[in-house]
Amino acid sequence: MARGAVPMEFPERNAVRQHSDEVKLEAMPLDVHCVHQEGVEFRAALMEAFKVLLQNQSGTVRARWKTEDEIPHLLSTSPSTKDTVFVCEDFHGATFNLLRSRNFKIVGPECITGQQNVLHMDGDNSTNPPLFNTLLQGIVVCFSGFTVKQMKNMQEKILLMGGSTSGSLRPSVTHLVAKSVNTEKYLVREFLFLPQYEVSRC
Repeated sequence: MARGAVPMEFPERNAVRQHSDEVKLEAMPLDVHCVHQEGVEFRAALMEAFKVLLQNQSGTVRARWKTEDEIPHLLSTSPSTKDTVFVCEDFHGATFNLLRSRNFKIVGPECITGQQNVLHMDGDNSTNPPLFNTLLQGIVVCFSGFTVKQMKNMQEKILLMGGSTSGSLRPSVTHLVAKSVNTEKYLVREFLFLPQYEVSRC
């Protein structure tokens, strides 16, 4: 091309490029299924979550009410784990374990009715553990003096409430859970600006 020449524009090519950009911006609707689990005493929380979803239903969120018996048929249609969320009251049982094994995003009713919108968390659902509520969001817990089995059990409960854990005592840690005041981490907590009143003793 000669110096100073103006590049030629091709309307058809620009139209294709614009259409491609529009397709990328269009998000698939999110199917949110409120699951009434068998053997679980019906509580108002699930119904309240369903009402909130219906009130806010739009082109990006579609609310569905499902019984536990309907889940196998739903899964047989191969729904996308990226665009499907299940709301469960009980984080135990066969249905919960099945949904979890398929890497579906599972949240508790409070995640819908609370102030935090957890329906559009970034990342693959397989990296998002089930979230019962967000009471511990922003909390980073470090353990000291416990067995691996004990720490795993507590870690799972913390993740279910939106918190996170750290294997080492660092400035980002907000809470130290120590089995004894004689553990090394408990003794050095002051050097990492972890206030004593935030240290829980088990």
